[in-house]
Amino acid sequence: MLNDVNSGVIPMENQSRSFIDRTGVIGQKLSLLCNEVYEVKLGLSIKLK
Repeated sequence: MLNDVNSGVIPMENQSRSFIDRTGVIGQKLSLLCNEVYEVKLGLSIKLK
């Protein structure tokens, strides 16, 4: 499970942008190992893979 950190305003600070980028890369790599991937928002799930 990962938090959605990429749905808002892009922060000015390099450290914050780096965190968002690294979190996205981690999520992509983890999804390659999974048979199913879901996005859940407001209690509603969408199957991505």
